[in-house]
Amino acid sequence: MKEFKLLGCKVTEKTTGFSGVVTSIALDLVGCIQAYITPPSKSKNQEGHWYDTARLIVGRRVMSAPKMATDPTGPSVKSPML
Repeated sequence: MKEFKLLGCKVTEKTTGFSGVVTSIALDLVGCIQAYITPPSKSKNQEGHWYDTARLIVGRRVMSAPKMATDPTGPSVKSPML
């Protein structure tokens, strides 16, 4: 899924101008794909926001995207054991 490539990229939301780094991707039951944008730490507004990925202007990658688990049915090898 191409939206996962947004993880770690700097983005700007087209309508509001809100910008930051994509730190999470959400897939909704109704088909919306949203990205959580975390603003820079020096920003006055410290809270991030969810936006539709179609409304994002994608900039350069500023963080490495995580390596996902190879087994989609089980936990990641980095998951804590309970």
